[in-house]
Amino acid sequence: EIIDSLKSVFRRYRSDEVLGDGLKALIRDIFTPLKNKLGWEPKGGKDARVTDAALRQAVFAMMATADDEQVVQQAKTKFWNGWESIPAEFQALFFTLVVKKEGNKGYVAVKKIFEGANEAILKRRALVALGAAPDEKLQIQTLNWACTSDSGVRSQDVRFAFASVTRAGSQVAWKWMNDNWEALEKKFPGARVWEAIIGNLTPKFNTEAQAKMVENFALERKLESRVVSQAIERMYALAERREREMGKLGEYLASRRSS
Repeated sequence: EIIDSLKSVFRRYRSDEVLGDGLKALIRDIFTPLKNKLGWEPKGGKDARVTDAALRQAVFAMMATADDEQVVQQAKTKFWNGWESIPAEFQALFFTLVVKKEGNKGYVAVKKIFEGANEAILKRRALVALGAAPDEKLQIQTLNWACTSDSGVRSQDVRFAFASVTRAGSQVAWKWMNDNWEALEKKFPGARVWEAIIGNLTPKFNTEAQAKMVENFALERKLESRVVSQAIERMYALAERREREMGKLGEYLASRRSS
């Protein structure tokens, strides 16, 4: 519950330089003791291992979100030493960290994993990681590549690439969707793959003006979709919530820095 709440708050304010850095420091302070206690390897009997695996996955994901240097470095080291030995619960996280932190080199390496994978779950982990690239050129490259017939991305999985890129670069994904609307409708008739983009525009689309822009877009194209309507509702609600929260949150994080 604490993890979910902090994750939600961080997603809302990560784009704010001051609040984002303050929240990262808060996350590290809260979860470092638990990270050290859990460690990288499972302990205890079978039941304990299953429980610990889920908790370990959540805690280390939070620490990665907060740019914990130890977690980032461990992910890179284990990946380049042979990603096949990475436990299943860490694969998605490590692939994503390598793409985020290792630039084009990491992107190419994870793409090779996708191309060589036989298991659908492994392909999906690599696909989602590719969409998390922070570089705008790589984000566009992922969107274009996922739509090509020889990419190896199944039609039903294209939405995972779209959703991942949108979470990493909402503005890029929004512009790309607008520029490629006719082609998307032609290539994926009736599939409503655009839901994966519009549905993930929040929390980065968090102003009333952005909500209105998306709302007008949906009305113009007659996009009757619960996913879209709920996304627009979230944007309006998030805009109001940010107005209420930002001042108090800023004060709290400033008090932590000065104490």
